[in-house]
Amino acid sequence: MDVNAGGCYGTPLLCAVEEGHEGIVKLLLAKDGIDINAGEPYRTPLSCAANGGYKEIVKLLLAKDGVDVNARDYEERTALWYAADRGYEEIVKLLLAHDGVDVNVSGDYGTPLLRAVRNRHEEIVKLLLAHDGIDVNIMDLIMGQTVLQWAAQNKHEAVAKLVLAKGGLLKRKTAS
Repeated sequence: MDVNAGGCYGTPLLCAVEEGHEGIVKLLLAKDGIDINAGEPYRTPLSCAANGGYKEIVKLLLAKDGVDVNARDYEERTALWYAADRGYEEIVKLLLAHDGVDVNVSGDYGTPLLRAVRNRHEEIVKLLLAHDGIDVNIMDLIMGQTVLQWAAQNKHEAVAKLVLAKGGLLKRKTAS
């Protein structure tokens, strides 16, 4: 039996993750040859778990060797992007603790930091700003706005102060 066989809804692992079936996820992860990163162009098991707020499933997936914490979907979104966007603080903490996580991955809808600021998830903003290598001046490609612009637009003074303290710019500098 091919545990990685997929249909129009993805692999069995992806289907179990999407529905939040922790027990089935455990069974599948115990099988030899399971592809922890197999999904479909729209999502991976890890990004699907992060999007759904399934903290325990995120833990299970992160514990497996070979998990790609930076895997992107068709719109360049990662598991960290989804968790930051949705406001899942505990999942953000788990992902940030994983070696090699890229906090600056950016697609059309910006970085995880941009999403947290835009959606007013202040505690997640603090977690992301505390991470080494965070770039507070990456713009989202759809609106062309920086993190500081989103904070100002949302009238979120506390976040604006945090971003300014990290060197946030109102407008991204261009090379001359």
